[in-house]
Amino acid sequence: MMVDSWASRKASFNHDWLRNGLLVLLGAVRNVSNGSVENSAVVAQLKQEANQWSERRQEALELINSLENEMSPVFFFQVSPLSNCDEEVLSWLADLVHASWIRRHLIHEQMDSARFAVGNVDTAFHELIGYNSSSIDSIRSLEFSEALNRLSRACIAMANAFGRLPTRILV
Repeated sequence: MMVDSWASRKASFNHDWLRNGLLVLLGAVRNVSNGSVENSAVVAQLKQEANQWSERRQEALELINSLENEMSPVFFFQVSPLSNCDEEVLSWLADLVHASWIRRHLIHEQMDSARFAVGNVDTAFHELIGYNSSSIDSIRSLEFSEALNRLSRACIAMANAFGRLPTRILV
């Protein structure tokens, strides 16, 4: 079922990678940056995540772009009993149900919000990558710390935007 697949891909991205992976890592890097912890491994891990961001960005955009097709209540017209509807009725009713779903649940607005959040994370990642974080002194700089905080806030906003996307078909 497409719905289960989309919801599990969203959960994998938002909860497994973003909330329980990247945001936890950013907290650990913040602890190194502010001097409360000595751990150069987290900085290397952050560089690895930064290098993989373009793939994750693509994954996020594919999730957003597939939402309307995979989570629309039009799906119910493909399974019994609605699949037994007369073709003439199906031709207009499915479109009406889809349009109503889009308006009622602000689907396009949620998709736009998630895209905007992905763009902000992209900008923040590129800004953070611009800092020379090869030494402890450089990651303890005010500039690095501020860029790290901007990335953290952008990631939290993206996690919240993805959290607002539906996890089941809404009618």
